[in-house]
Amino acid sequence: MELSYVRDLHIFRYEDGFLMFHPDTYSLFRVGAGLGRILQELQECDNVAELAARHHTPADTLQAKLAVIEGKINHNRTSIEPRPPEGDPRNRKVGLTLNVSNACNLACVYCYANGGDYGRQEKTRMERGLALKSIDTMYRNFAAIDSIMFFGGEPTLAMDIIEAVCEHIEAKKGRGEIQSAPRYSMVTNGTMLDDYAIRVIRQYRIAITISVDGPKEINDKLRPTKGGKGSYDLVKKGFDRIVSEVGYIPAIEATYTQTHRDAGLSMTALIDYLHKEFKFTVGTVAPVDLPGPHRLGLASEDRNREVGDALRTLLMAMAKGERPKIERSLLAPILQFVKKRGTRFTCSVGHDGFTITTEGDIYPCQVFINQKEFLMGTVHDFDISSPGAQLKSATQRLLYRDKHSNPICSGCWAKQFCFCC
Repeated sequence: MELSYVRDLHIFRYEDGFLMFHPDTYSLFRVGAGLGRILQELQECDNVAELAARHHTPADTLQAKLAVIEGKINHNRTSIEPRPPEGDPRNRKVGLTLNVSNACNLACVYCYANGGDYGRQEKTRMERGLALKSIDTMYRNFAAIDSIMFFGGEPTLAMDIIEAVCEHIEAKKGRGEIQSAPRYSMVTNGTMLDDYAIRVIRQYRIAITISVDGPKEINDKLRPTKGGKGSYDLVKKGFDRIVSEVGYIPAIEATYTQTHRDAGLSMTALIDYLHKEFKFTVGTVAPVDLPGPHRLGLASEDRNREVGDALRTLLMAMAKGERPKIERSLLAPILQFVKKRGTRFTCSVGHDGFTITTEGDIYPCQVFINQKEFLMGTVHDFDISSPGAQLKSATQRLLYRDKHSNPICSGCWAKQFCFCC
């Protein structure tokens, strides 16, 4: 019997037995304590008869159990789609984040974007001509733009630019230059959703994610207006307008901080509150990510405990057949396992995702804005098929995110599931 698959198993204690995971085929088994111990020993010694005798198990019985495990692994192997070879980058479909505004009407105390201007950006709004050129540049370099996320700052401060971009793309589609329009989305604080914004959102089916950090007293402390007033009531009003006038429930995005813990609100309780108050079906609650020590930052053990407890609660609810209250970030590895579809990159920005600033600079992601070593070019000179020194250098710096070529990641059994921002 071929036992090479046994050496690829990762075996964990679970309750009164073991869980076995075969990473290449996403195969997961639960076995009793006796078989689990035998499999652990088989990873060092492949003499089945000897191990069967040592554990007082008939050899043919053990052989039959091993055959069942091998059969399921081989069956799952046939359903795994092979990783396609890297081809011409011009054939990629890409996602684009368009920073249409660097201004913001809020003064969130943990804002990584320095109030929206990222510490240096001089233009507070993207000019119309530059926005349209950004779209043309991406279409010239890639097979398609799969999605466009309007970002900021606060993007609703530039609704006219958003409308112009959507009109430009619709015109391209009408002329037959592209087959279909991208999926549009926008991350907003939800406080400035006036009649004009609602009309554009409805007309171009822009998926909305609204940022809110929980109960009014916590949200207003973390996300005040520039004038020092609370933002919660405005957020709730904007959320309700999307529901009633556009006809869908926006996604919710929340940041969990030490302020929540000080108020006695766990991450699980925050999820429950947001789901009860906003009744959303898609959302993200993530621990705050701040450089160095910060009064809002979480101690690593607290962060791990909060995320672990929240994930455990979500999984238990799913096991009971309940729809998860929040999905995107915490459940991503689980969905990858269920779909038997891992990820090549810890994060694929710079490969099939790009951000364009109000000044027309192209970065892999908004978190890299103003980091010169990650500047990939501008909308005036970006050329993926004939990259210059700047694009090559930035791309080289991102290679560590490719788990198949990163020497640390390539041999890791969990590489299919990990991701990071």
